[in-house]
Amino acid sequence: MTATLLSCLTGVTMAYGGCGYWSLATQNLVYVFVNTVLLWHYSPWHPKLQWDFAPVRRMFGFSWKVMVTTIATQINNNVINVLTVRHFGQMRAGNYFQAYQWDSKAFSLVQGMVSQVAQPVLVDLREDGQRQLGAFRKLMRFTAFIAFPLLLGLRLVSHEFIVLTIGEKWLASVPLLQLLCLGGCVMPLCTLLSNMVLSKGRSDLYLWATLALCLLQVGLMAVLWPRGLTTMVGAYVALSWSWLFVWFLLVRMLTGYRLADFLTDTLPFALAAAVVMLLTGLATQSISSFWLLLPVRVVMAAVLYYAVMRLAGAKILEECLETGLETAYAPDNYIRVLLATGQFQDAKDFLESGKYRISKPCIFGEMENGKVVQKGVYAKMARGKMVRFMAVNEVEEPEQIKAFDWSGYRF
Repeated sequence: MTATLLSCLTGVTMAYGGCGYWSLATQNLVYVFVNTVLLWHYSPWHPKLQWDFAPVRRMFGFSWKVMVTTIATQINNNVINVLTVRHFGQMRAGNYFQAYQWDSKAFSLVQGMVSQVAQPVLVDLREDGQRQLGAFRKLMRFTAFIAFPLLLGLRLVSHEFIVLTIGEKWLASVPLLQLLCLGGCVMPLCTLLSNMVLSKGRSDLYLWATLALCLLQVGLMAVLWPRGLTTMVGAYVALSWSWLFVWFLLVRMLTGYRLADFLTDTLPFALAAAVVMLLTGLATQSISSFWLLLPVRVVMAAVLYYAVMRLAGAKILEECLETGLETAYAPDNYIRVLLATGQFQDAKDFLESGKYRISKPCIFGEMENGKVVQKGVYAKMARGKMVRFMAVNEVEEPEQIKAFDWSGYRF
């Protein structure tokens, strides 16, 4: 969040100062730099010139496909960026990149929030298919509950948002941003579905599905660029929605996730968000001041969406409220066990400012040369196992956690 805010501020300031496309390039560099510095500062693990290939050998059959997929995706994105500038010129390409930046920041916020939880949870439950599917469906509902109002809301306020943040000279990016937001709605859902595929150990399906998507994107550009940038972006949005169902079919093949369940988990939130944004837009269209229009639309849409979810009896809303109330009205002797890594130390500091007692951080490490070394993949798995251990055994006291023992990780 800090890196996103600082990079956006830098990009907006440079754009306001007339730096043009350099503002976009600098914005990306600032984001990467700040994110890297903060990770280095807060993470207990730092790269070292010590090599241990045993984990690589164990995971190579699975992980090389993920690595190739990631590299191919980055190459594809860069190729599309270069071709966009070549076919449409710097000005129109700049409008597209500006629209894409805001859209990607919105859906990436949801993606990152869900992915950090989804992957370890789904992997941990992979031996219990029914429980895994139940957890996956709850994650799908939560993702749809957040993603659709966020992206459709950004689409609703795109005009005034662009004018107030980066100026009227970028107004040409508004129609592109509105189109991209329609595709951005499903990006977090696609990510969650692909996480389910990976949790089943099918990195081969993940590889081929992603490569096919990359090739189709480049093919669409080759065919549609003479018809204009808006047509091409519209085709990309249609492809994103189509690929949502490709990922669904793969998950269905692996888990038996039915189409009826998929629509039940996602469609109500999409329809509710769409109706809320439509009503909000109609109710506020007479407001001429952008400084008033933006906050009014945000507040009205949030209130209406909450009201619709409340009237519909959405369980995911009730669960979110219950979690918030438990946090607000927890007893004075309420204990929270800190399993997070070092970069989340600020969360510990925040919680300790309240009335909770916080445990010392649980370090999931291995002894090497007299030092405790944390290995990211295994530490994440161990955290998930400990959460499951506490739930299954109905742990209520910290002393009970000492009985945890999994794959060599023990107190």
